Amino acid sequence: MRLKLATAGLLAACLVLAIDGPAGARFEMGTMRAGAGLGLRGGEEGVTFSFNGSFGFFVLHGLELSISPLVQTGGGDPTLVLLEGGLRFIPLPDLDITPYLNAGGGRLFVVNELDAWMVSVGGGLLYLFGPWYGIDISGGYRWFFWPADESSDTTTGTYYVQLGLLLLF
Repeated sequence: MRLKLATAGLLAACLVLAIDGPAGARFEMGTMRAGAGLGLRGGEEGVTFSFNGSFGFFVLHGLELSISPLVQTGGGDPTLVLLEGGLRFIPLPDLDITPYLNAGGGRLFVVNELDAWMVSVGGGLLYLFGPWYGIDISGGYRWFFWPADESSDTTTGTYYVQLGLLLLF
């Protein structure tokens, strides 16, 4: 199974590296971004898989609006679906390694459980290998706001770290 995942990841990376992309400045108004990620976590009750994607549109040079779905399943835990809208600010868009700040909000859907609203803040680094592709390393904090219940806290939070592929077009 791991060999199949590694092979698929290598093929996807080769496809991305073969694309030159359109002419023009990176992260300029009208540029679009697509990203994808895959995660695995092992535990006592089995393996948990997560799949995510993202799509963004730069409304100004260095300012992006985005939408990101994430699905996590397996390991005896309930299946989670997170749908997040976000805003990303890239203050130095012309560098090959550039930092950014992001904020977002959305909804966490938990199969056969109560759903929650979510707010997130964070930042990261974009490392561009070529004019239109690279990796995205990010981290931050997410707050979850659950419906009122006498037996549990209505606000919880978690840190997150992500590594993903990036393609601009």
